Amino acid sequence: MTQNLNIDATNSNIEELAWSYPSMVSNEVPPASGDIHYYQVLRSHTSSAAGTGPGTNEPGIGDDWDTFWVDLGQVVPPGFDYQYPSGNVWVTATVYYEQGRGFPTVSVFHDQRLIFMANKDNPTALYGSAIARYTSFETGPEDDNPFIFVLDSSDTPQIKWARSHLDLILGTSSGDWRISADKTITPTDIQASQQNKARSDLNMVSQIDTEIFYIEQGRRKLRVTQYVRDVTSFSSTDASVLSEDLVSRTGINRLTASYLPEVMLTM
Repeated sequence: MTQNLNIDATNSNIEELAWSYPSMVSNEVPPASGDIHYYQVLRSHTSSAAGTGPGTNEPGIGDDWDTFWVDLGQVVPPGFDYQYPSGNVWVTATVYYEQGRGFPTVSVFHDQRLIFMANKDNPTALYGSAIARYTSFETGPEDDNPFIFVLDSSDTPQIKWARSHLDLILGTSSGDWRISADKTITPTDIQASQQNKARSDLNMVSQIDTEIFYIEQGRRKLRVTQYVRDVTSFSSTDASVLSEDLVSRTGINRLTASYLPEVMLTM
């Protein structure tokens, strides 16, 4: 899916994908004044020491700051809180790059939303569109508004694949996760629970009926995740036992499914 959107910091109506915004930071100008300004990157650079002087680029303060930044004013710009739920204050010795967060590597349709995830800068984040409006990603408080959600885990699992099932199922580098809600996912009603410790490797995944097949970390096993009513969770089992010797010698680098004339998985 490709979009050609013009970025205009003065246009509050633009519905730009969150990860495609140029990097934005906040800075107190002058220092200790309590006045917070917001800045947008113009050129890639590494931030220098704070203050003034030759070569300094602290936004709003350094001698050369306007070569690298544009002042967006004191109103929180569209997308700032969306990208940075905890804010993003300017710091020194940091590389700032106008398109440095990377684009998502995983996407799925679920509950009438287009959900992107696993961009380079935030591999645990999910970006959900507005309901039935698949190019709208500006968040809001209403139930049908877009949302951003980050998996809360100490081992920072990288999302590898996603499938719409009874709930939204994610395969990650730390195991399978279940994204659910009391009724339907909204910006204020979304939960994540880890289902198992079966780690995924590639983003190749195939679903046959209610079973989700994917490649385990290490690329030596094919695993299948399915819902188990007795334990009310998704369980993952080794599906490659019938060809274990072949898989162990060569590894698995691809996974495709065909459905006619009969169902067959090819590795």
